[in-house]
Amino acid sequence: GFTPVGPGQATNVEPEEAINYEAGFRYNGSIGVELIGFYSDYKNILGTCTQSSGCNVANIDQRFNGGEAEIKGVELLFSTEAKAGSVRFPVKINATYTEAQFNNSFTTTLNDWGRGTVNVGDPIPYIPDWQANLTLGFIWKSFSSFINYNYMGEMADQAVATNREFIAARGVFDLTLRYDMTSRIQYYFKADNITGEDYAVS
Repeated sequence: GFTPVGPGQATNVEPEEAINYEAGFRYNGSIGVELIGFYSDYKNILGTCTQSSGCNVANIDQRFNGGEAEIKGVELLFSTEAKAGSVRFPVKINATYTEAQFNNSFTTTLNDWGRGTVNVGDPIPYIPDWQANLTLGFIWKSFSSFINYNYMGEMADQAVATNREFIAARGVFDLTLRYDMTSRIQYYFKADNITGEDYAVS
C-alpha cells in the first residue's frame, strides 16, 4: 500500500507505506464458509487533519506521520439456507476481530490521535475490536422478511492515553419486509434500529 504525500504538506511528512498480507480458506456447498486472516504492516501510517475532528481551519487537510503501526485480525463468513416445503430460511453471519496499534512512540498534535505522546501498543482510534452481522430470513413465494443484527465492539476515541475514552459496544436490530407483486414492481418496508437503542458513535 502506498499513499503519496500530496501538495502543500510539511517537508517532514513522509508517504504512507504498508505491506498487506491476507490468507484464507473458502468453501461453497450447502453451506458457505470463509475464514480469512489479515495483517497490515505499516512502515509509516498517516493521519489527516479534518474539520469534522475539530482541526483549526488553517490546518485542514494537513497530514501527520504516525510511524510504524500494525492492523491484524481474522474474519469469518458463514451462510446457509434451511427449507421447509416451499419456505426458505436463509442465515448469514459475518464476524471480524481486529487488533490495531502503533508500534513506535511519538508526540502528536493531531486531534484524531489525541494531543500528547503516543506509545508503543497504543490503539489506533476508531477501529473496534469486534464487528459482527447476523441476518435471518424468511422467504415464501413472493414474500420475504429479514431481520438483521449489527454489532460494533468497543473502540478508543484517541491513541494518547491521557484523556482517552472508550466508546461502548452497541448492537442494533433492523427489519425488512418485501413483497414482489410482479417481476418489475416490489413493495417493501424497512425499519432501522427497531428497539430504539441509543448509543454513542464518537
